[in-house]
Amino acid sequence: MRLSIQTVKPEIKINTTQGKLNITREKENLNIQNSKSTLSMNTEYSKVRIDQSQCFADAGLKDNTRLSASLTNDRMQDFFRGVSRRSVEGNRLKDIRNSQPKAIPEIAKSHMYGDKKSFEFGQVPNSRPTISFSPGRLDIKYNGGFSKINYQPSILKQSYEKAKVDISLAKEGSINIQWFDEKIWNVGI
Repeated sequence: MRLSIQTVKPEIKINTTQGKLNITREKENLNIQNSKSTLSMNTEYSKVRIDQSQCFADAGLKDNTRLSASLTNDRMQDFFRGVSRRSVEGNRLKDIRNSQPKAIPEIAKSHMYGDKKSFEFGQVPNSRPTISFSPGRLDIKYNGGFSKINYQPSILKQSYEKAKVDISLAKEGSINIQWFDEKIWNVGI
């Protein structure tokens, strides 16, 4: 009796799928808006006024209005003095008959030498100038403007696929045992 044993090894098929992790991120959004700041400055200058008209008048230097008023006054006084002198001289000449024989030589002598002159010395100017001061102004206006910031953070998206392992039997294993003189047995494992 002969014995024959044949074996077929089983085959196992293993398929694996790796796990996946997907992470996506969108860009952040940053928006900045600025308005310009402004600065305006208005200046009014300070003023110093020095009035020296009285000082110049003391020195004999007058402005047009004062000079014309002074000359008019002086000429009027000269006119009235001349009228007065002529009146006095006329009265003296009228009285020559009345025992005033010296009237003509005295009148001639007064005309020959003129009026008596007098001289005075003084410090010019006698008065101080008038000084007035008006302060200036500086107005500063500042508008600071603004900054508007709009920020949107990014969104993080995640997806995950699990890993898979598929195990299947690709080929079944078997054992064949045969007897040559009698029966053939087939046994499956």
